[in-house]
Amino acid sequence: MQPYPLACPHCRNALAYDHRFSNQVVACPHCNGAFQMPTFQQPQSQTPHPPPTPSIQNKPVNPFGFEASESEEEEDEPADRARPVRGQGRIRREKSVSPKMTRQTLIGAVACGALLLSCVVCGVVGSIFGSAGSSDDVLKQDGKAPNQAEVKAHVDKHGPKPQFSSYDGSFEEVKKYLADSLNDPRSVEYVEWSKVVMNEDGWNIRAKYRAKNGFGALITKEQIFTVRHGKVAYARDR
Repeated sequence: MQPYPLACPHCRNALAYDHRFSNQVVACPHCNGAFQMPTFQQPQSQTPHPPPTPSIQNKPVNPFGFEASESEEEEDEPADRARPVRGQGRIRREKSVSPKMTRQTLIGAVACGALLLSCVVCGVVGSIFGSAGSSDDVLKQDGKAPNQAEVKAHVDKHGPKPQFSSYDGSFEEVKKYLADSLNDPRSVEYVEWSKVVMNEDGWNIRAKYRAKNGFGALITKEQIFTVRHGKVAYARDR
């Protein structure tokens, strides 16, 4: 039994009591003074526990009563499962890229690129031929739509038909002309655009816009612009 040292609260003499007298009333052998012993903790056994065997510590328990060998466990795992690399603190994925898969991916990428290029070429060619022969947005001076032969003859004489913007319906030839001729090109606001009209002088376009004059006042004008070979030849007020 291990004795616990303490002092008598009456005479202050050193005493030693066993833990079995914990929390009991005892008498001092020197002064016969009674006092209650403090609470002592049960001493723990100093016998070291043996470490667990590696077979029990590292090997999981099989509840079904049989054990699978390492060869069987490795065969059941898929080929692309992440396995720990022995001797290193990281995971390496054991998976190889098939050369056949790489060739198929390359062929698919080339095919997609060729398809995209063909679409671009078709769009460019269609826009070129459409600007030369389309008559959907062209009128003659009498207000009637021309046929393909009339449009082609007019293109041969006065150049390609002006193309309007699908964003705001404007014509780039007229916008460039006004940017060079207005007093304050940054103040221009386009109000209305007409269709292209064929006449003997070229392609006519009517435009209504607002812009500042030389005095800084905002005025509204409506003009007819005659386009030849991609440029405005002249403009007149309506």
